[in-house]
Amino acid sequence: MIGVIYNEAKERKSFMDEYRYTCLLFVVFIFSIFPLLAQNKILYHAYEPNASDYMITRWNIQKDSLSGYKWYVEETVNQDGRVVQLRFLENGNPCHFTLCYLSNIIKYEYPDSFHIIQTEYECDGITPVNALECEVNYKTIYTLDSLHIVNVEIEYFIDKKAALKDSEQYSSIDDNNIKTEINYFEQHKKKLDIGNDYTCISYYSNSFAKYNGKYPINQKQENYWMTKAENDEVYDKIQQDEIIRCVRNNKR
Repeated sequence: MIGVIYNEAKERKSFMDEYRYTCLLFVVFIFSIFPLLAQNKILYHAYEPNASDYMITRWNIQKDSLSGYKWYVEETVNQDGRVVQLRFLENGNPCHFTLCYLSNIIKYEYPDSFHIIQTEYECDGITPVNALECEVNYKTIYTLDSLHIVNVEIEYFIDKKAALKDSEQYSSIDDNNIKTEINYFEQHKKKLDIGNDYTCISYYSNSFAKYNGKYPINQKQENYWMTKAENDEVYDKIQQDEIIRCVRNNKR
């Protein structure tokens, strides 16, 4: 009888050991694949600069084919399928000549379901674009109601020290004008409740992922993109087609 009890106890212990071992292997497996699941995805698209914008000429080119393209945008997509960064490169370099009001690097944050924060940077990816150079805002905060843009808040970055230093160094720059411009941007550093002036998320037309295959827009523009966009002259057709597809996805 004692032998039977001993054998049963031994079997139970063996079963529990195997169970614990299996659980341990499962936990290790989960933690080993989690970083892979959480990794961002990188996409590449060919573009050409024109007189006013970056125009996509081909979506999703292969990484090993990049040497065949002078201009391409590197798009980083997070695990939720949303674009988090766009880098506009020339021969692989983000530091290239661009129009004054175009940024080299754009980053996006999604703090919740109602906001998209867009920041624009110089080619180092760290320095915000300077409002005193091109009157360009460096941060745009979009408020969404579902996928409609209902409010936009703009913030400017002002490099006052650099501007004042330039005014002292170059006689061609009027010191009083620089100070007046600085005061203007400080007074207008933020503009609230201008959602009706923004029809879409800036630079989203250069993203393939966009908002996980959807395209947040101003409600007034919804009918336009659904019915009249074929005659649009702002975007190249390859961008138009993708925008229309994503606007239709907004309804799903």
